Amino acid sequence: MQPVSGTDATVDAGHAGGQALRGWQRRALVNYLAAQPRDFLAVATPGSGKTTFALRVAAELLAHRAVEQLKVQWARAAERHGLALDPRFSNTSPQTSPEYRCGGPPIAAATREQLKERIIAVRQLNSERL
Repeated sequence: MQPVSGTDATVDAGHAGGQALRGWQRRALVNYLAAQPRDFLAVATPGSGKTTFALRVAAELLAHRAVEQLKVQWARAAERHGLALDPRFSNTSPQTSPEYRCGGPPIAAATREQLKERIIAVRQLNSERL
């Protein structure tokens, strides 16, 4: 994948998963990269390539190491839904930050067995209420 600049000519050279981007995807990608917005909404009919577009944006952000803000954004959004994600977590250092506290162990640190135990506990709690 070639890096994309703010011109249609460079975006035309880019491919997503071996497929050339559709016209609307190229234009949206150029707009996104030029504006570098905090939020970006892509609305299109089913099957039109929204997932491909989003993955291409993610690939561009990863290529330019612009993922730290996304990690913080996801952690904040997850917290509003009762999920604990450590925005400083990294695959190169798979340990959560020592100062990270959010009412329980971060999900990234949970093993499958721990998750299974939590699910069983919630099911038992729900069945006792009935």
